[in-house]
Amino acid sequence: MSAVGYEASIFNSKSFMKLQKLRPKTNKAIRAAWFDLGRDLKNEANKEILRKPKSGRVYIIRMKGGRKKRHVASAPGETHANLTGKLRRSVSWKVYSYQRMEFGYGFATNNSTRAPIYDHVIEDGFKFRDGRVIKPRPSIANAVAAVKSKTKDHFQKQMLAEFKRV
Repeated sequence: MSAVGYEASIFNSKSFMKLQKLRPKTNKAIRAAWFDLGRDLKNEANKEILRKPKSGRVYIIRMKGGRKKRHVASAPGETHANLTGKLRRSVSWKVYSYQRMEFGYGFATNNSTRAPIYDHVIEDGFKFRDGRVIKPRPSIANAVAAVKSKTKDHFQKQMLAEFKRV
C-alpha cells in the first residue's frame, strides 16, 4: 500500500516557501485586474449612455429660461438616454480586497454622484398597479455584456505582470 504525504527535506521546504510568497502576489494581481475591469465597465457604460442617436420617443423638454429642447429617449432594451447626467455620473465600481468587485449605480463616495432613486426602475423596468409598464433600459447589463470578453485578458495581464517579478 502506498501513501501520499509530505516528507521533510530541504527541497520541500524551499518549495513551500516559494508557494507561500505567491499568495500575496496572486491577491495583488487579482485586485489590480478588478480595478482594470471596473474602469473598462464604467467607460463602456458612459460611452453607450452618451451614444447617439437613440431610437425611442421624442420629447420636447423645457429648459431653464423657457427654452425648448428636443430629447430622444431610449427604446426598451437599449442603454438609457442621457438627459440630466445624474444617473450616468453615478455609475461606478467598488473593489473589496481581492475577493470581489461590484459595478453599478451609486458606488461613488461623495453625495454629488450618489445614484438617483430611480436607478432600479431604469435598469429593471417597473409595473404600476394600474397596469402601465416601464420597460427596462439595462445600461449596467449592456456594459457587462460588452466587456465580458475582456475579463480574462485583464486577469491574465495582471498575473503575468506580477509573476514576472518572482
